[in-house]
Amino acid sequence: MFSDTQIVLESFLEDINNLLNSGEIPNLFPVDEKTTICEEIEARAREAGQGNGRDAQFNYFVSQCRERLHIVLAFSPVGEKFRERCRQFPSIINCCTMDWYNLWPREALYSVATRAYTENADALDIKTQIAELAEITVFIHNSVTEGSEQFYNELRRYNYTTPTSYLELVKTFVK
Repeated sequence: MFSDTQIVLESFLEDINNLLNSGEIPNLFPVDEKTTICEEIEARAREAGQGNGRDAQFNYFVSQCRERLHIVLAFSPVGEKFRERCRQFPSIINCCTMDWYNLWPREALYSVATRAYTENADALDIKTQIAELAEITVFIHNSVTEGSEQFYNELRRYNYTTPTSYLELVKTFVK
């Protein structure tokens, strides 16, 4: 699992791009580690008919890793950064299946807020106001979502309300 918040240096994406595209990162292993890998996988590579030489054994190792490797990228599509990264590292688009998440339903928003407030009820002395706080939190989030749609319709400018922004709203109430 790799989130866009973990990208400290854009060069991280070069490795991810290579992994997505070919299943390996060039020059990841020093020569001695590569030799050790080939020695350990030699018997399995021969059984699979891939054991003739170090290069064939290492290619077998890479193919086995590729078959078992699953990468989850959690990138926000908000702003220019995502577009730039897609242009610079095309495997993010070409070699991935994208899941775009829809807005949370009202019941999910209410449930998340209720749970957070219940967990902190004693510390905040809000045992009798949990339902009302959850309703207000849902109302605020949905109002901002509606306002964002109106903002886009009138000015053609985006303002995103995301699950993360809702969780931050709940955290703000708890603080």
